Amino acid sequence: MDYLINELNKCDTTYEFDKIYNLIKKLIDSNVTIKQIDEACLKLPAYKIIDYLMLYGSNDINNLNAIKNYYTSLKINQNKCLVIADSHIGRLDKNENINSKFHNNERGLYMAYNHALKNNINNVIHLGDLLEGDSEKTQYRLNTSNQFEYLKNIYPSINNIKTYLLYGNHDYNLIYFNGANDKFYKICNNMELIGINYSYINFCNYIIKLSHESKLSESFRNIDLPYNFELSGHSHYFNINNKLRLVNIPSLASVSLDQDSIGYIEMINEENEFLFKFFDQNGNYINSKEKILSKIF
Repeated sequence: MDYLINELNKCDTTYEFDKIYNLIKKLIDSNVTIKQIDEACLKLPAYKIIDYLMLYGSNDINNLNAIKNYYTSLKINQNKCLVIADSHIGRLDKNENINSKFHNNERGLYMAYNHALKNNINNVIHLGDLLEGDSEKTQYRLNTSNQFEYLKNIYPSINNIKTYLLYGNHDYNLIYFNGANDKFYKICNNMELIGINYSYINFCNYIIKLSHESKLSESFRNIDLPYNFELSGHSHYFNINNKLRLVNIPSLASVSLDQDSIGYIEMINEENEFLFKFFDQNGNYINSKEKILSKIF
C-alpha cells in the first residue's frame, strides 16, 4: 500500500489520468478504502477518487462497492444535526470595510456553531458555497488570494463538532479556475469534504442525498443510491417539496437577496417525521417557519 500511495502522491494531476486511475484501482482491489486513500494522498480528496472510479471503471463491481462503502460510512447517529448552506465567506456588505477583522456575513456562522455547542449537537452539514470566491456579480468581496487565510482565521473550530462539506459552484470556481489548494478545507478543524455538488449521508439509518444545486447533481458522474429525501442549497430559500422529497436549505449569508430566509436549520429525527426548525442569522427560533417532512415514503 505504501508504495502505491507514494506513487500517487508523485503523480501530476493535470495530465497523468490513466496512471492515477491504475494506482487507485490497485489500491481498491487490495481492499484499501476511498477514505484511506483520501487521507493519505494530498492531491486526491474523496470526490476526485470517486470521479476517477466512475470515469474509467463505472462498470467494475469493486469500484462500485468501494463508492457505496464510502457513502455508507458517512453516518450521523444523533437524532439531530444542523444543516447550513451558502455562507459565502469573503463577501461583504456594501458599507463594510474590506480590512475589518469581522464581517457581517460571519454572524450566522458563529450563531449556528454556538447553537450546536450549546445543544450538544455533534454534526453540521454544509451544503456548499462555503466561500464567495471571485464571483463577477459583486465587487464587494475580499481578494480571492486572501479568502483562504481569512477562512482559516474565522471558521469555528470545535473539537466535538464534525462538519461534512460539499463544494458549491463558488468553491468549485475558486479551486479549479484559480489553482487554489484542492484541500483547503483541511485548515478547518474537524471538517471533511464529502463531495462536489452531491453526496450521500446516513442520518439515523435514513439515507439522505446531499446536493448544492439539486438540478445539477445528476450531471456529475454519479452513483445513484436509493435515498429517503434530499437536502439542497444554492436556492437561498427554505422550502419543502413533499412530492419530490426535496428540502431547500436557506442561505446563511447576510448578503442573501431573500432577507426573510437567512438562517440555519436544525434537522430532527422524530418517530413519524423529520422536523426542520428554522433559526435566523441572530440565532432566534422562528416557530412560523418550522417545517415537517413525513416518513411515509
